[in-house]
Amino acid sequence: MLLAFEWSKFASESRTLRVSEPRGTQRSTYFLQIPYRFGLPLTILSSLLHWLVSQSIFLAKVDGLDARGLPSNIGNVTTCGYSPFGMIFTCMGGLLLALFAVALGMQKLKPGMPLAGSCSVAISAACHVPDGTSELEPLMWGVIPKHPDDAHSGVDHCAFANERLERPLPGRLYA
Repeated sequence: MLLAFEWSKFASESRTLRVSEPRGTQRSTYFLQIPYRFGLPLTILSSLLHWLVSQSIFLAKVDGLDARGLPSNIGNVTTCGYSPFGMIFTCMGGLLLALFAVALGMQKLKPGMPLAGSCSVAISAACHVPDGTSELEPLMWGVIPKHPDDAHSGVDHCAFANERLERPLPGRLYA
């Protein structure tokens, strides 16, 4: 979902690429691979859920003692213990995580860019850039202006470019 948000922004404004080793005006990748405003709360919630699960179900060992208070083999028990409160809070944390995912999925994407997700074919189609486009500078996705030689063709081309581009129009053919 967060990949789709970042992808859709390229159709409305010029943006720099996010890469592992930035050069020029490129941006570096996120430490947690997603924006910190999402990554940090999710990491904290995940850690909390793991701790709650460990408090919900746990190993319990009871060593028996004889009448004098000395260790005895009689009455020794190793079992699985559980905490109803821990289970309730674990369920609440899981529900909170699910609600967070649903709320994130209901966010509107910026219009103008076809959905690609992580589909390499769709990403490749969008990345057939015109000559002279530099990946080191901000890019925008949209309709590439036609060359005079291609003016008779009824199919336009959409790709990334360094200049400001127009959005595709409904009903037109694009490659």
